[in-house]
Amino acid sequence: MDLQPSAGPAQEWAIRGKEFERELNALPDHFRHAFNLVLIDGLTYDEAAHICGCALGTIKSRVNRASNHLAERIMW
Repeated sequence: MDLQPSAGPAQEWAIRGKEFERELNALPDHFRHAFNLVLIDGLTYDEAAHICGCALGTIKSRVNRASNHLAERIMW
């Protein structure tokens, strides 16, 4: 039997958290801000659009693009 060392669950999540944070910070400001307002802070798209001073569709697009970027860049 060949035993291989492995990272425990806590270490794995810490690594994934750092990857997520790095990629989130690499987003353009307007994408990151929209993503944070809706998906991190839990605001509605309407509330986020009001805060950002843009149309509802613009916020939805920014959150979608940010989510897609993160999904493509982070290897889960």
